[in-house]
Amino acid sequence: MLLYIHIPFCDIKCPYCDFNSYTNINELKTLYMQTLKKHLIHTLNKNKISNITSVYIGGGTPNTIKASLYKPLFELLAPLIKDEFRDNVCIEANPKRLNKNWLKDMYALGVRRLSLGVQSFDTNKLKLLGRNHTKDDIEQFVNEAKTQGFNNISIDLIYDTKLDTKKFLQNEVRHISQLDIEHISAYSLMLKEHTAFVGKQYIKKNSHLNAKFLFELLLNKGFWQYEISSFARDKKHRSYHNLGYWRGCDFLAIGAGAIEQINKRRNHYYNDVKEYIKNYTTPMSIEVLEHDTIALERLFLGLRSIVGVCLDGLSKEQLKKIEFLCDENKGYVSDDRFFCNDYLLADEIALYLV
Repeated sequence: MLLYIHIPFCDIKCPYCDFNSYTNINELKTLYMQTLKKHLIHTLNKNKISNITSVYIGGGTPNTIKASLYKPLFELLAPLIKDEFRDNVCIEANPKRLNKNWLKDMYALGVRRLSLGVQSFDTNKLKLLGRNHTKDDIEQFVNEAKTQGFNNISIDLIYDTKLDTKKFLQNEVRHISQLDIEHISAYSLMLKEHTAFVGKQYIKKNSHLNAKFLFELLLNKGFWQYEISSFARDKKHRSYHNLGYWRGCDFLAIGAGAIEQINKRRNHYYNDVKEYIKNYTTPMSIEVLEHDTIALERLFLGLRSIVGVCLDGLSKEQLKKIEFLCDENKGYVSDDRFFCNDYLLADEIALYLV
């Protein structure tokens, strides 16, 4: 079973971020972490879970929380994670908050993978994105993490801003190639509702060609694309947790605003941290997943990744369309699954197949 843990605390609120995070409730940190422990006990017992295959701690900014406050959670989880899954314990971090003791202590607790919110190496782009770190902060964090034993480090990169020319992207990838990292998540800038960037179209470039150019640069530097936004050095360093989402696996989730999926039900917990602390056992809302919804999600997520789409269960009309797509070199069939040749066309192909 996959487990997601949400940490809603941040030092700053980035203008592009629509995740459930807050900068003004730091006094709730200890109580919140205590509530996470109670929620974890409740959900493990309720769902009779005895085996955890992946843990992902996201946010927010998880390294705003002291390692000592994570200890009770890891004491609960340790007996549930078999040796072959121990490398699948990941936590997100902000490079600005470099703390050698935090890294050392989190490694001792059992964290083996780090995901750094880098976004860019350029001073002007970092300023545009509201980030509070520098290129030097990134390099120092990665180097210190390696010293503390972390051998699976991922960075997030945002592209498709108004600054991203081909020359600019080449410079970003040049900095990436100088880091001792194993994974990259590259996201196109989204101007989402309820963010400071909403409606500001001048910030975004909307360049399909630049995206393709960036993907080729990463491939040439030895990063293999296995999902539209995910690149790994090799199979060992792919995100086991995210692959579970794309395959449609059930997953537990705890924390304010967390969403879990169990037995064709999607539980959404309260976004408000105080409300969550009071009512952590009761979802704010429950979505019952119908067969058509599940099939549609499998189609879109599968085509955007190495998961692909199972041919079994598709209609005759869909199978004819897949045959046409293969003839046009838009995809291929292997082991009774259909795969996309170009992930940038995945959504368009999914809509064609619906």
